[in-house]
Amino acid sequence: MIQKTSVLFLSLSLAGSLLAGCSSAKPESPKQVFADLNQVDNEPVTLIFKSDFPDDMDVFNRYYGDKIKAKFPNVTVNFIPRVTGQTIQDLLNAGTFPDVMYGKTIGIDALLIDTDLAYDMSELVKKYNYDLNRFKRN
Repeated sequence: MIQKTSVLFLSLSLAGSLLAGCSSAKPESPKQVFADLNQVDNEPVTLIFKSDFPDDMDVFNRYYGDKIKAKFPNVTVNFIPRVTGQTIQDLLNAGTFPDVMYGKTIGIDALLIDTDLAYDMSELVKKYNYDLNRFKRN
């Protein structure tokens, strides 16, 4: 559960950065990105979450969805569970590109690398002087 939360937190941090990009201010640091979240336009936004865990919509909402909706009422959360016919490859083939994907690190190859969705964020980490030590490493 801790690992799942860490992966989701990182993904939400990145999603928050994208949402902050909608504001007129240009963030200069991760702290500024989160400060700018309070100034984000309240235009409707839809975020697609793809889970590689066997959770369902109720579990997702209990841990994440309801909290996202409470903090960002303009955000619509679209949750796609791990079910037959909705693998990441199925979604990509259908033209659906999730904003946030999470799962076990053992499945990272199939989830991100094999689908060519992996992105080296080293330059962003360097540019924003982001402290990666904030995340627990096993």
